[in-house]
Amino acid sequence: MKTLKISLQKAQELYGKEDTMDQLLLETFTKDELEPKPAFPEWINLDFKKGFYISNLSEIIDADITNVGQCWKDTNMFATKAQAKSALAMAQLSQLMKHVNKGWEPDWTDGNTKYCLRAENGKLSIRRCLGTHFFLAFRDEETMKGFLNAYEDLIKEYFMID
Repeated sequence: MKTLKISLQKAQELYGKEDTMDQLLLETFTKDELEPKPAFPEWINLDFKKGFYISNLSEIIDADITNVGQCWKDTNMFATKAQAKSALAMAQLSQLMKHVNKGWEPDWTDGNTKYCLRAENGKLSIRRCLGTHFFLAFRDEETMKGFLNAYEDLIKEYFMID
């Protein structure tokens, strides 16, 4: 009888490639040990960042090696175009809310009712909220309904709803 020594790292590399090898590896290691764990890297350690960013002219730019230059190190890169459009809509909505709410901002600890817009099952919905935080929050129902009526397309863009 011969003994085979194998490191956990090598076993992880071999696992999942062939059934017979998997059976041998599972005689020594547990499935939890062999299956790769999700990696949670720091932003700066990502090898390649590809996606979309919002230019200083509020344009959504497809970030690839040919047109971004130094932007690969920036943290303003969204993974998808829809996410970048959502962020741009959020910025616009924040300014509009500040205006229609006349500077009012929700205090989520005061126990008072706020009127909120959110997305549920791919559709916009209206909610009365007390302590659950929502970005689109208003002090009264009339303001919230008027805001929804005036800016529905932009709100849908923020929530990434068609």
